[in-house]
Amino acid sequence: MNSTGRGTLATIVLPVKPMHARPGTWPYSPGAYPRRSALSIYCADASLMERLPGALPMSMDLLRCSDWDAFERAAATAVCSVIAIPWLAESGALPKFREFRRRSPLHPTVLVTEKHADNLRHLEGMKVEELVGLHEFERELWAAVCRARATSLLRQMASSFEGALSLPPKLREAVVHAFRSDAPISSVAGLAAAVGCDRRTLWRQWRQAFGSPPPLQLSDFVDWLLLLRATGLKVPGVKWSAVAAELGVHEHTIARIARRLAGLTLRDLAGGGLPFLSRLFVHHVLRPLLTPTTTGPLRAVQ
Repeated sequence: MNSTGRGTLATIVLPVKPMHARPGTWPYSPGAYPRRSALSIYCADASLMERLPGALPMSMDLLRCSDWDAFERAAATAVCSVIAIPWLAESGALPKFREFRRRSPLHPTVLVTEKHADNLRHLEGMKVEELVGLHEFERELWAAVCRARATSLLRQMASSFEGALSLPPKLREAVVHAFRSDAPISSVAGLAAAVGCDRRTLWRQWRQAFGSPPPLQLSDFVDWLLLLRATGLKVPGVKWSAVAAELGVHEHTIARIARRLAGLTLRDLAGGGLPFLSRLFVHHVLRPLLTPTTTGPLRAVQ
């Protein structure tokens, strides 16, 4: 939180503008920057380590580590981490893994391990964004990495609003819930029901907080979040219809939202991916809402 009681954008980790971005395109064009990025992997099992890259796209730079300390250094520069420990109780890395999650709770992490009940009980009290079975990773790992990145990004954005003490409490609760909810929110009415209030209350507090007219309508905010979630689920081999079904909406709904809010087609979204859309989200949503203006200031709660 900053000195004004507003949230902050400082904790959100997004791709940086490349030096060779084409003039006039950043951050608006999916082709404005390279999508190559680093993924850190920890695995002490040499044979398993050899198999893991085959489940990931060649566009990823893989920082492969069999030593935990080396992995932590690699994770500091990676967009996501994969930790492969077949049997947790047999690994001396488990206490270090717990400490890593305690210190870096928002770092997107995928755990590959045996999905046996006796094995999973060693994760008690510890959260990871994605858990992939040891015998499923060859077909599931890349989708899990994409989901982990999307989940972590939403949690980072939630943290920005948790510190926005100038927001009316019920509205702040609703906004943070929209980011953190496991179940996607697809309407203002659904958001209001989730936090136990009438949608008119949220509309009124939204205008109270951001001015009238606000820089962004509450319904548009909800639609932007749905678009972020959809883009995080879209990986090669997964159709937009399947993404829409998982979110509980129609494919045409996602297409309409993308065109209306971002001027993009579904092909644009798939091509740019989550890093591209998250840049647009910060530019069009977070920055206008978290930056004070003369026309729509965040008013202190009386």
